[in-house]
Amino acid sequence: MARRLIRLWRFATVIGVIAVVLLIEVSPAWRGLHAALLALDFDSERAWLIEAWLAGATVAFFGALVTGRPWLSSALAVGFVGLSYVAPMGARLISTAPSLFGVQDRVAVDALAHNQLVALAMSFLAAVPFAATGYLLSREIRPLLRGRRFMTRALRPAALLAALAASAALAPSVEPLLRIGPEAGVYQPGPQLPHLAGSTGNPSASAEIVPTAGQVLRLTYHSQAMGEERNFNLYLPPTYGLKSAVRRRYPTLYLLHGDPSGPNEWLNYETPALFDAGFVRGDLPETIVVMPDGNGRVTAATQWANRWDGQDRIEDALLELVAVVDREYRTMADRQYRLIGGLSSGAFGAVNIAARHPDLFGVAMGFSGYYFARGPVFGSDAAYINDNSPIVLIQRSPAARSVHYILAVGAADHYRAYMDQFAQQLRRFGVSYDSTVVPGGHEAQVWIDGLVYSLRVIETQLAIPANDHRSRDERLLSRSYIYSSPTGNDKFRWPSA
Repeated sequence: MARRLIRLWRFATVIGVIAVVLLIEVSPAWRGLHAALLALDFDSERAWLIEAWLAGATVAFFGALVTGRPWLSSALAVGFVGLSYVAPMGARLISTAPSLFGVQDRVAVDALAHNQLVALAMSFLAAVPFAATGYLLSREIRPLLRGRRFMTRALRPAALLAALAASAALAPSVEPLLRIGPEAGVYQPGPQLPHLAGSTGNPSASAEIVPTAGQVLRLTYHSQAMGEERNFNLYLPPTYGLKSAVRRRYPTLYLLHGDPSGPNEWLNYETPALFDAGFVRGDLPETIVVMPDGNGRVTAATQWANRWDGQDRIEDALLELVAVVDREYRTMADRQYRLIGGLSSGAFGAVNIAARHPDLFGVAMGFSGYYFARGPVFGSDAAYINDNSPIVLIQRSPAARSVHYILAVGAADHYRAYMDQFAQQLRRFGVSYDSTVVPGGHEAQVWIDGLVYSLRVIETQLAIPANDHRSRDERLLSRSYIYSSPTGNDKFRWPSA
């Protein structure tokens, strides 16, 4: 009878602990935690993931405190996270698979299961120290509960070591979950159709099968500005390597990452797959995409600018990369076909660099960005800050107004006010621009949606009339067709060399 009462008491305490944690999750303090995570540029999905781990750790702490069983409390915490977050997250991602160009993305079940296991493993690793703390406190305030062991002495340590080893092995995989979110790698492009090379710029060549995917190269170049070899990623479109396209040249898009991050960020968002799918379905033009590294040696968050004291010259390093890419690859080396875009601090960098170098970039895309210089990289010199603030450059520099700006932001993003402020400045000075607000916050899906929106805007604005039979050089010299107002259903096509 006594043992039964002890079991009932432990069960009741476990239920009580879970109830307490559920009450904490609806408290004003917990809502303040959610707001604080959003303020750190985490989107809601990643904020919920972090909150789930904290909630599980809280369950482990109080569970060990009242039961005196830290390992059981850690397991209880994992179960709590699994039922309250991981399982609903999986069901949500499966039911809300996005569509790209009318084709619904395929859910990679193995990637989803892997992400769920990583989330559970991290919840276990987070729960263990909290449970240990609760256990130590329980020893100070009351004797250990004595009850029947649920494992033999030989099996229990082996099982615990195995659980710790498995969780530690999965822990390095947490970075994509925090950087991108639980949907990292879950969605794959839908089925694509093979292409025949009929529009590669050489109609006399024999028909070739065009690959449905481009090629991603991981490269380095020497930067004199930084005095070092710097990494960058390069995406070559599907037709680039075809014999029939050997004389064809391609526009170039430079995509800048945010902070803290690196040149792989746009790859993590599966940007090459987006261009592949858009090309196969005829919705996006073939483009060479360059993804550089914007990290410095003195300041990691360089905002793609030259540091005020000259120690990090990231802007100059990027300009050097432009020259390298134009020299080594078949680009259309003209500002009208050289585009730059970025997300968050990369959005600032893209717009700032284009405004400062309108002779190199004709289009600048900003996704969830701000448009004024801020932070230690710019120092305290007001003149230098103004010279690196797009919102000021638009007012001072007529050349900066020749760039076409395309802006996108999430409806729930606190950076939305910055976009509205910059758009107002563009309107004030009659600068050509487009802007959109898409569902979401400061998150990956917003940046992908902004990129797709921008490319579709460019399709119309750079459309070449079907009856324009001038040579490519004549068209480039004229430029009268560049940035015309949208004309409805005009279909963009990149001119061939």
